[in-house]
Amino acid sequence: MKKINNGELVELSAAGKKLDQNSEVHSLFGMVVEHKGNTRHPYKIDWYKPNGEIHKFPMARYEIKRFKVKK
Repeated sequence: MKKINNGELVELSAAGKKLDQNSEVHSLFGMVVEHKGNTRHPYKIDWYKPNGEIHKFPMARYEIKRFKVKK
C-alpha cells in the first residue's frame, strides 16, 4: 500500500468500515494532518462532520483510502 501524505483527503476503506471503533466516521471524509512513522495508528485524521464539527481520530493505513469524488 502506498503512503498517504499530509493534506490528502481520505475516507474509510472497506476494512475500516467493518470495525466498530470507526462507527463515528462512517460516510465522512477526513484530511491527514500528521503521519508518525512506524506506530500502530500512524495517521492522525481530522474527520469533518456535516454540522461543522471536527473529530480527530488516529488510524492505521489499512483503515483509510484516498477520497474519491462520486460521479
